[in-house]
Amino acid sequence: MVIAAILLLTGTFFIFLFREVILIRRQSDELSRIVLDYQKTAVPQLQEFKGKLHDFAKTNPNFAPVYSKYFGTNAPEPAPNINKLPNPPSPLREQP
Repeated sequence: MVIAAILLLTGTFFIFLFREVILIRRQSDELSRIVLDYQKTAVPQLQEFKGKLHDFAKTNPNFAPVYSKYFGTNAPEPAPNINKLPNPPSPLREQP
């Protein structure tokens, strides 16, 4: 009787975990689609808007302090090169 109850509880628990895994996979797929959509549509629009603000700040000196307050005066850091491999470690010297 106890073994049957343990088997029933274990089976129920595994079914619950299986359903949770399916739910998490669906949610992660949906979130990845949302992120890709954001990167394809919103990011270029925001960069274009920032460029227009920069051009406007160049032509209107009254707006320049506002622009520098929110966007700074430094150029953005270049994106890291993910294709570059790190330097290989130097060969170890043997101790005499």
